[in-house]
Amino acid sequence: AFQGTVIWHVTLALTLGGEAPPARALVGNGQLTAKDGALTNVDLISKVQTITGLIGLPADQRGGATTFKTLEAEFIVGGGTAEFKRLFLNGPVMEALGGGKMALESTALDIALDVALSAEASARAGSGNAATFFKDERGRTVVPLKITGPVKSPSVKPDAEKLARKGFGRFLEQKKGELFERFFKRK
Repeated sequence: AFQGTVIWHVTLALTLGGEAPPARALVGNGQLTAKDGALTNVDLISKVQTITGLIGLPADQRGGATTFKTLEAEFIVGGGTAEFKRLFLNGPVMEALGGGKMALESTALDIALDVALSAEASARAGSGNAATFFKDERGRTVVPLKITGPVKSPSVKPDAEKLARKGFGRFLEQKKGELFERFFKRK
């Protein structure tokens, strides 16, 4: 699920003799930095591509693994979870920033990321209203995603809560009438 060169700085303590399973008794914190690698079980680019109508990416930049130049994580371990205070991924086509949790016993993820495509990749996204909705102040396409489920095969979906706060539901309601008219327009 992970490839790359990793540097860890971790401080952990395990209280022995208690009734809690070792994963629940583990406490500590740490930082991880990985270089030139890939998350082979998560494909963030294809999800962004599907949501925004992104087209024209070269074959080595679309689908498959999420490749990165740098991956950084700051985390706290306690109560059977690792809480990621900061996750940062910098890749050839995108940058992702977020945080979340991982249950240590079940290795289940609950992570929220804002995935920002590079300026070049953002220019390839569709030029319609939906693509414009995802643009940030720098003109980059930014899509909020949720990664949930087991580490070996997590699910990647749009972060509905963030999209609702941003007004995506109102945006769809406004565009629904236009789409309906266009679809059934008589020539």
